[in-house]
Amino acid sequence: MSEVMKALQQSEQAYQAQSAPKMPNAHGHYMQTKPFNKGLVVLLAALPVALVLGAVFFYHQANNASSEVGVAKDELPVEESVISQESPAAEPENLTQQDSVEVAPVQARLLPYPEIEATKTLPAPKVKAPSPSAPVNSSVNRTAQTSSRRADGGTIIKTDQINMDDQNSDWGVNELDLSGVSPELAEIFRTAIDSPAASRKKAATAAQTSMQLPQGTVNLVGNEKQYAGYLPKMNFETHMYSSQPTSRWIKVNGTEAHEGDWIVGDSVKLDKILPGSLVIQFDGQLIQVPALYEWNG
Repeated sequence: MSEVMKALQQSEQAYQAQSAPKMPNAHGHYMQTKPFNKGLVVLLAALPVALVLGAVFFYHQANNASSEVGVAKDELPVEESVISQESPAAEPENLTQQDSVEVAPVQARLLPYPEIEATKTLPAPKVKAPSPSAPVNSSVNRTAQTSSRRADGGTIIKTDQINMDDQNSDWGVNELDLSGVSPELAEIFRTAIDSPAASRKKAATAAQTSMQLPQGTVNLVGNEKQYAGYLPKMNFETHMYSSQPTSRWIKVNGTEAHEGDWIVGDSVKLDKILPGSLVIQFDGQLIQVPALYEWNG
């Protein structure tokens, strides 16, 4: 700055010397002034601009330096974190040595073989057969587990015959819950159960009469050869017997039939339904067929 001030003073003195009038000296001669320096004027005019530009330049340099310092501080943790992450990978030998030191004390243990005592045979489990459920008020014959097939094609299906008129049948009526009915209806029901002697006697008489086979009836079982290829094919699937003739019915060849119905076209007629069998009419003959019997024709 001192040089700038000196230059300004020199330029001011030069300007004053040029602008001053010529004065004669003691010898009567005029003093000759120095010629005007144009380059110095241009330099003086450009000097303020250079000063402003220099100040702006130094200001920007100072700001850039401060920003670079801040960026360097921000990037420093990242570099440190990168170095910290890379440092474990650079020391795999130390880690393996530590792991080996920790694993080395672990050794396999040999346990003594257990002593096996003599085995014992456990008793076979006892399976209790389920108690039979209470039967319904019908004599529908149920198919049993086994059946025997005759050599001539007939099949006798062993079934449990249920007769609703049997006096020894246990229908489980004493275990019925009558709390949901009116007292009058419950009393009527108990009276009918406690004194059924007359009705049972009447039903037994009707059953004995109905179970009597008509004269001349031929049993199909034992006479299969006589009717083989002659008597049509029949499959008796359901057999229901009741003391009331109107409540008796069977199912043959997929169709329900009652006493007096034709069961195979116009050739075979159902004559009578008995507790364990039935009687059919065929070609003027009466033939007794077991319940739930399959005749292959």
